[in-house]
Amino acid sequence: MRKKILLGVLALSTIITAAGIEDVMNEVNNKYGYASGNLKISAEVVAPITLEVEELDFGTVPMGKIKDIPMKEGKIKIEGTAGKNVQLFFYPTGSGSAIANGGMLTENVQIELINTTNKDSKIIYLPRISDEHVDLNTNTVALVDGSKTLIVTGSVDATGAQDLGKYETNMTVRVKYQ
Repeated sequence: MRKKILLGVLALSTIITAAGIEDVMNEVNNKYGYASGNLKISAEVVAPITLEVEELDFGTVPMGKIKDIPMKEGKIKIEGTAGKNVQLFFYPTGSGSAIANGGMLTENVQIELINTTNKDSKIIYLPRISDEHVDLNTNTVALVDGSKTLIVTGSVDATGAQDLGKYETNMTVRVKYQ
């Protein structure tokens, strides 16, 4: 019983204090010419984004040639809250070249693939990301049903290759809600 009385007194004093603070603020505003307003603060909690990626492999490319049909297409599967938009950012890691535009893919982006035995020998990868085989011209994708699978293709230009062998780089894919 004593706890109930104490909780009641505490609740009542909180209400009185809150009302009292508003009265004091109004009095100060009027006396000194201050202005005040209420700032609404909100947040929307959404499902965490999950990301699955599959490797892009062009297989064999003859020296001096360009190959635009990969042996195995790469895939990026994004899952999150249905109806929300996400933004994708692409960053080559390791010894590959950096992408300009803060990780946004544009038509003129070239990524260097480095020879695994001679780091001075490079070939060029021109990325192509598509949504159901329609090229993306933006880094924003809608998760209409809560998921989206993107296809990663492009072309590899081995016309400047000086050495035979395996060429590779890694690309970090980052996704965030818009």
